[in-house]
Amino acid sequence: MFVQSKSLLVSLLICGASIAFTPDASVSQNLQNLQSPDRSKRRAAVRALEKLKPDQAKLIAPKVIELATDQKVDRKIRLDAIYLLESLHRVSEAVIPTLIQLLNDKDFAIAEESSYTLMEIGAPAIPALEKVARSKMLAQSRLAVQTLRSIGPDSIPALIRLHDLKDARLSRYARVYLRSVLRRARRVKDKKALSLVV
Repeated sequence: MFVQSKSLLVSLLICGASIAFTPDASVSQNLQNLQSPDRSKRRAAVRALEKLKPDQAKLIAPKVIELATDQKVDRKIRLDAIYLLESLHRVSEAVIPTLIQLLNDKDFAIAEESSYTLMEIGAPAIPALEKVARSKMLAQSRLAVQTLRSIGPDSIPALIRLHDLKDARLSRYARVYLRSVLRRARRVKDKKALSLVV
Protein backbone atom coordinates (compact mmCIF):
# COMPACT_ATOMS: atom_id res chain seq x y z
CA MET A 1 0.00 0.00 0.00
CA PHE A 2 2.83 2.39 0.97
CA VAL A 3 4.71 1.56 -2.26
CA GLN A 4 1.59 2.32 -4.35
CA SER A 5 1.03 5.59 -2.47
CA LYS A 6 4.66 6.53 -3.01
CA SER A 7 4.48 5.82 -6.76
CA LEU A 8 1.20 7.78 -6.96
CA LEU A 9 2.86 10.71 -5.16
CA VAL A 10 5.81 10.60 -7.58
CA SER A 11 3.38 10.56 -10.54
CA LEU A 12 1.49 13.53 -9.12
CA LEU A 13 4.75 15.42 -8.56
CA ILE A 14 5.86 14.73 -12.14
CA CYS A 15 2.48 15.84 -13.49
CA GLY A 16 2.56 18.91 -11.27
CA ALA A 17 6.05 19.78 -12.49
CA SER A 18 5.02 19.46 -16.11
CA ILE A 19 1.98 21.67 -15.51
CA ALA A 20 4.15 24.25 -13.73
CA PHE A 21 6.59 24.38 -16.63
CA THR A 22 4.06 24.59 -19.46
CA PRO A 23 3.11 28.08 -20.66
CA ASP A 24 -0.42 28.86 -19.52
CA ALA A 25 -3.11 30.20 -21.83
CA SER A 26 -2.34 33.86 -21.11
CA VAL A 27 1.37 33.37 -21.87
CA SER A 28 0.52 31.61 -25.14
CA GLN A 29 -1.90 34.41 -26.01
CA ASN A 30 0.74 37.04 -25.28
CA LEU A 31 3.23 35.18 -27.48
CA GLN A 32 0.65 35.28 -30.28
CA ASN A 33 0.02 38.97 -29.65
CA LEU A 34 3.76 39.61 -29.87
CA GLN A 35 3.43 38.63 -33.54
CA SER A 36 0.38 40.81 -34.16
CA PRO A 37 0.45 43.61 -36.75
CA ASP A 38 -1.39 45.72 -34.14
CA ARG A 39 1.25 47.76 -32.28
CA SER A 40 -0.83 48.21 -29.11
CA LYS A 41 -1.34 44.43 -28.83
CA ARG A 42 2.40 43.85 -29.27
CA ARG A 43 3.32 46.43 -26.65
CA ALA A 44 0.79 45.00 -24.17
CA ALA A 45 2.24 41.53 -24.82
CA VAL A 46 5.79 42.79 -24.20
CA ARG A 47 4.74 44.39 -20.90
CA ALA A 48 3.03 41.17 -19.77
CA LEU A 49 5.87 38.88 -20.87
CA GLU A 50 8.48 41.06 -19.12
CA LYS A 51 6.78 40.28 -15.80
CA LEU A 52 6.90 36.48 -16.12
CA LYS A 53 8.46 34.40 -13.36
CA PRO A 54 11.83 32.83 -14.29
CA ASP A 55 10.46 29.33 -15.05
CA GLN A 56 7.90 30.73 -17.52
CA ALA A 57 10.38 33.26 -18.95
CA LYS A 58 12.84 30.43 -19.65
CA LEU A 59 10.17 28.62 -21.64
CA ILE A 60 9.37 31.56 -23.91
CA ALA A 61 13.01 32.63 -24.52
CA PRO A 62 13.57 30.29 -27.54
CA LYS A 63 10.41 31.57 -29.28
CA VAL A 64 11.35 35.22 -28.66
CA ILE A 65 14.88 34.55 -29.97
CA GLU A 66 13.38 32.90 -33.04
CA LEU A 67 11.21 35.97 -33.72
CA ALA A 68 14.15 38.33 -33.21
CA THR A 69 16.42 36.48 -35.64
CA ASP A 70 13.95 35.47 -38.38
CA GLN A 71 14.55 37.86 -41.29
CA LYS A 72 11.20 36.90 -42.84
CA VAL A 73 9.35 38.33 -39.83
CA ASP A 74 8.13 41.93 -40.01
CA ARG A 75 10.74 44.41 -38.75
CA LYS A 76 8.43 45.89 -36.06
CA ILE A 77 7.80 42.44 -34.59
CA ARG A 78 11.54 41.71 -34.59
CA LEU A 79 12.26 45.02 -32.84
CA ASP A 80 9.74 44.26 -30.08
CA ALA A 81 11.19 40.75 -29.66
CA ILE A 82 14.71 42.22 -29.33
CA TYR A 83 13.45 44.70 -26.72
CA LEU A 84 11.93 41.79 -24.77
CA LEU A 85 15.25 39.88 -24.80
CA GLU A 86 16.67 42.33 -22.25
CA SER A 87 14.37 40.93 -19.57
CA LEU A 88 15.11 37.32 -20.63
CA HIS A 89 18.92 37.38 -20.48
CA ARG A 90 18.92 36.21 -16.85
CA VAL A 91 17.10 32.98 -17.72
CA SER A 92 18.65 32.14 -21.10
CA GLU A 93 22.34 31.97 -21.92
CA ALA A 94 21.41 32.23 -25.62
CA VAL A 95 20.24 35.86 -25.34
CA ILE A 96 23.61 37.67 -25.37
CA PRO A 97 25.08 35.59 -28.26
CA THR A 98 21.86 36.20 -30.22
CA LEU A 99 22.09 39.97 -29.71
CA ILE A 100 25.79 39.91 -30.65
CA GLN A 101 24.89 38.08 -33.86
CA LEU A 102 22.20 40.68 -34.59
CA LEU A 103 24.77 43.51 -34.45
CA ASN A 104 25.64 42.32 -37.96
CA ASP A 105 22.04 42.20 -39.23
CA LYS A 106 21.60 43.68 -42.71
CA ASP A 107 18.75 45.84 -41.33
CA PHE A 108 20.53 48.61 -39.40
CA ALA A 109 17.44 49.26 -37.22
CA ILE A 110 17.72 45.66 -35.97
CA ALA A 111 21.46 46.01 -35.34
CA GLU A 112 20.90 49.30 -33.50
CA GLU A 113 18.11 47.89 -31.30
CA SER A 114 20.35 44.92 -30.47
CA SER A 115 23.11 47.34 -29.47
CA TYR A 116 20.69 49.26 -27.24
CA THR A 117 19.47 46.02 -25.62
CA LEU A 118 23.07 44.91 -24.93
CA MET A 119 23.69 48.31 -23.36
CA GLU A 120 20.67 47.78 -21.09
CA ILE A 121 21.98 44.33 -20.12
CA GLY A 122 25.25 46.05 -19.20
CA ALA A 123 28.21 44.33 -17.53
CA PRO A 124 27.23 40.70 -18.39
CA ALA A 125 27.48 41.62 -22.10
CA ILE A 126 30.97 43.19 -21.90
CA PRO A 127 33.12 40.03 -22.59
CA ALA A 128 31.07 39.16 -25.69
CA LEU A 129 31.14 42.76 -26.92
CA GLU A 130 34.90 42.99 -26.47
CA LYS A 131 35.34 39.76 -28.42
CA VAL A 132 33.20 40.93 -31.35
CA ALA A 133 34.90 44.35 -31.28
CA ARG A 134 38.11 42.56 -32.29
CA SER A 135 36.48 40.96 -35.35
CA LYS A 136 37.34 41.90 -38.92
CA MET A 137 33.75 42.96 -39.67
CA LEU A 138 33.99 46.74 -39.57
CA ALA A 139 30.33 47.67 -38.98
CA GLN A 140 29.80 45.03 -36.28
CA SER A 141 33.12 45.85 -34.63
CA ARG A 142 32.39 49.58 -34.49
CA LEU A 143 28.88 49.03 -33.15
CA ALA A 144 30.29 46.74 -30.43
CA VAL A 145 32.75 49.47 -29.34
CA GLN A 146 29.94 52.07 -29.36
CA THR A 147 27.86 49.74 -27.18
CA LEU A 148 30.75 49.34 -24.74
CA ARG A 149 30.94 53.12 -24.48
CA SER A 150 27.19 53.32 -23.78
CA ILE A 151 27.50 50.77 -20.96
CA GLY A 152 29.69 53.28 -19.16
CA PRO A 153 32.37 52.89 -16.46
CA ASP A 154 32.06 49.09 -16.23
CA SER A 155 33.43 48.91 -19.78
CA ILE A 156 36.59 50.99 -19.11
CA PRO A 157 38.95 47.95 -18.76
CA ALA A 158 37.62 46.50 -22.05
CA LEU A 159 38.01 49.86 -23.83
CA ILE A 160 41.58 50.18 -22.51
CA ARG A 161 42.43 46.70 -23.85
CA LEU A 162 40.91 47.60 -27.24
CA HIS A 163 42.78 50.93 -27.22
CA ASP A 164 46.07 49.07 -26.75
CA LEU A 165 45.55 46.82 -29.79
CA LYS A 166 47.78 47.19 -32.84
CA ASP A 167 44.69 47.63 -35.06
CA ALA A 168 44.79 51.41 -35.69
CA ARG A 169 41.15 51.59 -36.81
CA LEU A 170 39.82 49.84 -33.72
CA SER A 171 42.28 51.60 -31.43
CA ARG A 172 41.02 54.98 -32.70
CA TYR A 173 37.37 54.12 -31.96
CA ALA A 174 38.29 52.79 -28.53
CA ARG A 175 40.35 55.91 -27.74
CA VAL A 176 37.49 58.26 -28.69
CA TYR A 177 34.92 56.27 -26.72
CA LEU A 178 37.25 55.80 -23.74
CA ARG A 179 37.68 59.59 -23.54
CA SER A 180 33.90 59.97 -23.66
CA VAL A 181 33.37 57.51 -20.78
CA LEU A 182 36.14 59.16 -18.73
CA ARG A 183 34.70 62.65 -19.30
CA ARG A 184 31.38 61.40 -18.01
CA ALA A 185 33.09 59.73 -15.01
CA ARG A 186 34.96 62.97 -14.16
CA ARG A 187 31.78 65.00 -14.47
CA VAL A 188 30.00 62.85 -11.88
CA LYS A 189 33.21 62.33 -9.82
CA ASP A 190 33.09 58.54 -10.23
CA LYS A 191 36.29 57.62 -8.31
CA LYS A 192 35.90 53.89 -8.92
CA ALA A 193 35.75 54.40 -12.72
CA LEU A 194 38.65 56.86 -12.71
CA SER A 195 40.82 54.51 -10.63
CA LEU A 196 40.65 51.94 -13.45
CA VAL A 197 42.84 54.09 -15.69
CA VAL A 198 45.54 54.98 -13.17
